[in-house]
Amino acid sequence: MIWIVWLFGVSLLILVLNYPLYQILLTFIGRKTKHHSSPHSTLPFVSVLIPAFNEIQIIENKIKNSLELDYPDDLIEIIFIDDASHDGTKEILSDYAQRYEKIKVITQKDRKGKPAALNKGLKVANGDIIVVSDADCLPQANCVKLLVERLNDPRCGLVGAYTEIVGKKGIVYDYEQFYWTSQNHIRTLEAKVDSPFSVIAACYAFKKALISSFEESVLADDMWACMKVREKGYFVDYLSEAKVLDYGEAKSIGKLISQKIRKGFACWQVFVRFRHMLLNLNYGLFGMLILPSTFLKYLVCPYAFIIFIGAGIFLLTNLEFMIFEAILLSPIFLWVIFSWFNIVGNKRRFQFSIIRLLLPFSMFALYQIILILAQFYYITGVYDTRWSKIR
Repeated sequence: MIWIVWLFGVSLLILVLNYPLYQILLTFIGRKTKHHSSPHSTLPFVSVLIPAFNEIQIIENKIKNSLELDYPDDLIEIIFIDDASHDGTKEILSDYAQRYEKIKVITQKDRKGKPAALNKGLKVANGDIIVVSDADCLPQANCVKLLVERLNDPRCGLVGAYTEIVGKKGIVYDYEQFYWTSQNHIRTLEAKVDSPFSVIAACYAFKKALISSFEESVLADDMWACMKVREKGYFVDYLSEAKVLDYGEAKSIGKLISQKIRKGFACWQVFVRFRHMLLNLNYGLFGMLILPSTFLKYLVCPYAFIIFIGAGIFLLTNLEFMIFEAILLSPIFLWVIFSWFNIVGNKRRFQFSIIRLLLPFSMFALYQIILILAQFYYITGVYDTRWSKIR
């Protein structure tokens, strides 16, 4: 029985260290914010790259949104890269390109995926600053200007926009809302300490001098770009003032799981490619704290969670150990309740229900299972670099 108690305690310790205590530590260290945005005395020329594949439902809204960005017309170009769409997206893009000088359209005969599309765009981009924006997201008018101002800091090489998911109310939306809001929270904390492991691919900007091309075999261009920029000695930031609405919400639990497995797979690609940065003092707190914690979350925590649940259920059969469990878990339960009200409750004006109360628990459990599946797919090499529709 004692070894089960040890398994329970060690697995709980691993989870606590990598989740609540990690956030507390980031908050404490990040009190002295290193980042400061300052307006450019002269605004640089900006190239906005927008890869698109079969976006007929939203592409016109995306074009109009891009045309309404608050940035001088003579200092911005909007480059759409059509990845062999066959639903009419290409024709709509061509029509707008004929009507607006600052819109350019590049077409690929064969579907190759987002990184390949971005490389096509980079070849013709004239901007010193590159903004990558997904076709199914709509940045606020001032988003690009805020990102550009942040990059005026010579130490900053890449900055991500704060992304909010948009969709119909329901259990899938609740999962997505909680996931992305918590991700935004973590990225903001990590940016105050050093750099986040990743921004959100929906919209981010970087200095073209730092990234001349993307590795086309990667699934997550945002993760790869962040690691590449940090590898070169520049910081990555996450700007909560630069808002983006993302309409790429999954419409079913199955598609949500598929999407998150793909994300987990992408993380393993990045870990392997940039493993030399792990526990490397040359990368400061990013190499010594943020990257190791992220690595443990993806490798160790999923199995620690399974051991924790299994040992916990076994110990529930003994009254003495039930009390022991209750004492250990009560602070975690309070932290989860606090997180629920802080992350979800504030946005819903504290609309309380049992289902939403269980949301953090169920989301966390589902995510751990997804991470294990992602490891399996990475080991077996099952993946496709071309993005797929989740709508």
